[in-house]
Amino acid sequence: MRRFPIGPCRQAWGRFQARPLLRVRVYAAVVLALSAMFLFRGLRQGGALGGNRSNDFAAYHTAARGVLRGELESSYRAARPYQYPPTLAVLLAPLGLLPARAASLLWTAGNLALLLWMLRLSREALGPPMAGLDQVLGLLLIARAAESDFANGNANTLVLFFLIFGLAIARRGSGAAGGSLLALAGLMKLTPLLLLPWILWRRRWNLALGFLIGLVLWGGVLPALVLGPLPFARAWGAFYQETLRPLAGGGELARGAAPVRYEAGQSLHALLHRLLSPTDATAHDEAVVKVNVADLPRRAVDAVYLAGSAVVLGALCFRFRGKAREWEAGEVGAVLSAMVLLSPLSRKAHFVALFPAGAAGSAAIRESCPGRRGTGLALWIAAFALVDLTAPALVGRQVATWILAFCPFGLAAGLLLALSTLRPGQPPVASRPPPSISEPPAASHQPPAEPLTPPQS
Repeated sequence: MRRFPIGPCRQAWGRFQARPLLRVRVYAAVVLALSAMFLFRGLRQGGALGGNRSNDFAAYHTAARGVLRGELESSYRAARPYQYPPTLAVLLAPLGLLPARAASLLWTAGNLALLLWMLRLSREALGPPMAGLDQVLGLLLIARAAESDFANGNANTLVLFFLIFGLAIARRGSGAAGGSLLALAGLMKLTPLLLLPWILWRRRWNLALGFLIGLVLWGGVLPALVLGPLPFARAWGAFYQETLRPLAGGGELARGAAPVRYEAGQSLHALLHRLLSPTDATAHDEAVVKVNVADLPRRAVDAVYLAGSAVVLGALCFRFRGKAREWEAGEVGAVLSAMVLLSPLSRKAHFVALFPAGAAGSAAIRESCPGRRGTGLALWIAAFALVDLTAPALVGRQVATWILAFCPFGLAAGLLLALSTLRPGQPPVASRPPPSISEPPAASHQPPAEPLTPPQS
């Protein structure tokens, strides 16, 4: 069997690495191409380019106008209901002053600007040895999740920006301010609230204090000042009744009056329910597709999920144990991967949070010694294939829908979690072993000393 010629590839890569200007141009071209795709998808699906299209931003716009009227509570029961905490609606209130089409355009363009700003901040937030190549590869890894976020007009890019911004601020030495920004991300989408127990476990007290202050400030003081005490309380009550309480019932009813439930999301929770119970495994179609290999009761599957989550968290806590002042890139990637993997709320677009894991994994592979890159490289490529190479444009809509039933985004998060917890092998320091007794001493490279001459009498 003829082997693949690796030598020419290494030579081409060496020439590419030796030309910094070419590297910058290639990286910029990749980022611009992805940005153009995100912008077009967001503008087209959001209706900013005309037509009768709309996406989830319509619910945000309704909530923003509800804040301006002082009636946010009704937005949770609208035809397209708003499903997020009042904090996000309050922050988006200025968009309620604009027509729907103009607001959608500004929302999409603003998210793209924040994505590019996040890319710039990521080197500071994740720390060394992050490089431009790692940032571009991290963006490529989450391209499909980001495309879904822009097309659906969602707020996951905004959440990712505040997560990276908060980590960058904390690395600059202001842990309280960084923690408050992490709390703000958690009050836009609830999943980042899972970071607080980890911060306490790692004994980052300033960051934890800022997180708690941010919860009070962004979740209580700001909405109460904007809405008023009574509308503020009613808004949080509607959020609980219309969003949180139905989640406790588990799953969503499948199409029409069918008695089969659909377990939404791409997390470990959804994967286990689809494999171990007879639930509908696909969305956005009329067919009921089951991929279960067992028929367990819902409570039994929940117990398996809790046990699996405990194992993952236990391994994560053992790997990153003890007090640490700064967040290592691998730790950030591992924690955010675990966050979206274990949260039952994680949908496809939530997995933009895998950007730190993709970038940190690339940096770890690049910095490790050549003989020990195989495992990490295989994990990274497998995660990339699960996320990006299963898109409908590549494999067809029917095949892509079937693959989504097995939660490839959650599986990719698990692979990146494993990659982030690996201890990379560093290149060995060149050293000469001590000579044996029978070996003559090595010749010295120092010039010989001048011979001593007796003093003249």
